[in-house]
Amino acid sequence: MLTEEQKEQMEIQAKQQLNIQMSIEAERHKNQTETETKRMKMELVRLSKELLVENARSKPASEAGITANDVKAYAETLVEYINQ
Repeated sequence: MLTEEQKEQMEIQAKQQLNIQMSIEAERHKNQTETETKRMKMELVRLSKELLVENARSKPASEAGITANDVKAYAETLVEYINQ
């Protein structure tokens, strides 16, 4: 049989373990969210590039140049649209 002191000690340890587990889960969730956000942004940049390339094909050769800033601006527009 456990003494009152042993019971209190076990309760303290259980609470500490729960706090540790909750901290681990919070950090894991934060990391997952950050990873998913980066994946989404990369996909939007890829999509932006493809759309700009397709649009450039219909333009005269003198106007068809696409810059990295064009891709970035278009991707940012898509992010804004999705977040509405």
